[in-house]
Amino acid sequence: MTFEEYCSEYIPQILETIEKIVKNEQLEKSLKDQKQNVDKNILEQKDKLEKEYNVLKERIIDTSEMQDRRGYQKLSKRFNQLQEIMDVYKRITSLENSIIENKQFIKEEKNKELIELAQE
Repeated sequence: MTFEEYCSEYIPQILETIEKIVKNEQLEKSLKDQKQNVDKNILEQKDKLEKEYNVLKERIIDTSEMQDRRGYQKLSKRFNQLQEIMDVYKRITSLENSIIENKQFIKEEKNKELIELAQE
């Protein structure tokens, strides 16, 4: 096989492979960007709910709010909803931190029994 024949046969395959790699890298970047946007949206929503929660926390102990029974019931109901959301968010954050700590522990630890315990 001559060099020209070799090039004519394999260069299109090489170019196709390079094109696939570039497309894959672009897809990975797009997915990473989308994840960052989702994470940013989640944090923005969490911050918004946390601010509302803090405002309601102050209002719920305000005795003047108690004069309007219906309004106070709505206030209480929304406060309880937000309390549940904040509790779940705190739990998720705690679990994420535990996972990070366990991964770091596994990375640094030499004792196999302790590693197995951390992996559970």
